[in-house]
Amino acid sequence: IQESFKIHGIDIFPVNIEVLDLTGKCVFAKKITHNTVDITKLQKGVYTLRIKHDKTITTKKLLKN
Repeated sequence: IQESFKIHGIDIFPVNIEVLDLTGKCVFAKKITHNTVDITKLQKGVYTLRIKHDKTITTKKLLKN
């Protein structure tokens, strides 16, 4: 079971992350200070990951098995 994931390509922390379900509802939000994110509380499924860094917002697909 996937319990965490790493964010690559960002050298300066902290960053704000949001995990959205398929309806667009935010199910997890946190300011992180390192590149590993614990997702043990999320149910299995497909999510959208939104990373807010400086004035940039990056969106990625997140799959928890």
